[in-house]
Amino acid sequence: MALKHLYDHPQLLKKIMKLIEKEVLGDRNAQLGCPGLLYWEILVLAAVRIGCNLDFDALMDHANNHKKFRQLLGVGEWDNKRYARSTIQGNLSKLTEATLREISNLIVAEGHQLLPKAIEKVRGDSVVVETNIHHPTDANLIIDGVRKVLSFAKRLGQLFSVSPWRQANHHLKKVKQLHRQIQAACRSKKAEQQAKVKPLYDELLNHAVALAATAFDFKETLELTAITDTTLRRGAEKAMDELDFYLAATLYVCDLADRRVLKGEAIPHAEKIFSLFETHTEMINRGKSPYPFEFGHLLYLVEDQAHFIVDFKILENGVIEPEILLPQMRALQRRVKNKIKAASFDQGFYTPENLKGLQKIVETACLPPKGRPREEVKEHQNTPA
Repeated sequence: MALKHLYDHPQLLKKIMKLIEKEVLGDRNAQLGCPGLLYWEILVLAAVRIGCNLDFDALMDHANNHKKFRQLLGVGEWDNKRYARSTIQGNLSKLTEATLREISNLIVAEGHQLLPKAIEKVRGDSVVVETNIHHPTDANLIIDGVRKVLSFAKRLGQLFSVSPWRQANHHLKKVKQLHRQIQAACRSKKAEQQAKVKPLYDELLNHAVALAATAFDFKETLELTAITDTTLRRGAEKAMDELDFYLAATLYVCDLADRRVLKGEAIPHAEKIFSLFETHTEMINRGKSPYPFEFGHLLYLVEDQAHFIVDFKILENGVIEPEILLPQMRALQRRVKNKIKAASFDQGFYTPENLKGLQKIVETACLPPKGRPREEVKEHQNTPA
């Protein structure tokens, strides 16, 4: 319905198309290069990808096989047009967060023309957007590191036509076997099994560090000039960079495991890492059942009475809710030309300074203090507003 509404309002659609054109085309000539996508197709594909939470494979399948979806893209029943995954991903990946925010603001502004009073009252909260990681135990992280080190070392061996990694699968099997033994020992409640955890970790660490050292020595013997083919040399250079990263990451998580498990140290939160693949992931203590700890990032959201998302922000690592409330609300109030009359947030955003600042931004500020409220606070909270 939203896409149909845009299609029926060419002035609004033209503004959105200009934003997409600026990102996808830039200063290049639209008549040159390989065939791409229409800006309308990019908008539809992006909207469905976000709205249905699809990956690029599922999105390609919908675009090629879903009858109504193809009609929405402007492809007729007898048209045999096909969408390649690389084309879809290449175009959609060019849409930056700033452009998506501008498109969102245009959509919300159109909605407020239909419901002009919706923006008068807003409420905000934060949710955890989880990253796609498995549970970050020390053993899991070491396994990830060793697996990637062996994978890229084998890849380099193939590119340089040398074969010192014939036993890579054997090494990986050995590490996985130690990993399973550690898991079994950690799950067990028997004292004799618990006593095996440290020796098993010691063996795993020694094996992982030895493999990393061997992979590093192997990489140092390789010369990129030995590969004459430009494409293969570029692939080898990329594989070397990846190997460097996973070597450093593997040794780092091994050091953390050595300090925590074998030496009994308490690792400072700032030094912890929760994924080798999404290193930006942070652990957030929400204190809510059944999962008090979540891994990802906090997302700050503000919605109006019609449930339009009028403001959003992904919080950087270490940033807490009270720090962003006033700057975000001031910017939002300026953008909507001071139309917000009431704003409501939960206790996580409360500080005395935030309450005073929010009362200057909006007429009615609903920001309950943490803990048991005092009598004057109760009276204030019991007022109709």
